[in-house]
Amino acid sequence: MREILGRRRRLRLRRKEGAARIDAALNCATVWQWPVLPGVGTAQSAAPYGEGAGLGCACPEPDCAVPGAHPFDPGLLAATTDERMVRWWWTNRPAAPVLLATGG
Repeated sequence: MREILGRRRRLRLRRKEGAARIDAALNCATVWQWPVLPGVGTAQSAAPYGEGAGLGCACPEPDCAVPGAHPFDPGLLAATTDERMVRWWWTNRPAAPVLLATGG
């Protein structure tokens, strides 16, 4: 068997999709001064049809109360407007939805 030389390719999101999310997060945090943090997102459920079909939460909790609408790694109090932190979060998790910390 012959070895094919070349670079190894990593599977990643399309550049435009990841860039749009980080741009949205940075815009909310820096321009509007809204504290943001990355959400857990949604995942396709294992059931192809029926009651459990559709999108569910990507967190490890099987009975998640708010599927895809809560933070995963940092807690809600970690929401920030710091540009460096926002960039770091979405560089590590480019598919994460943008969550805004609201309320009092």
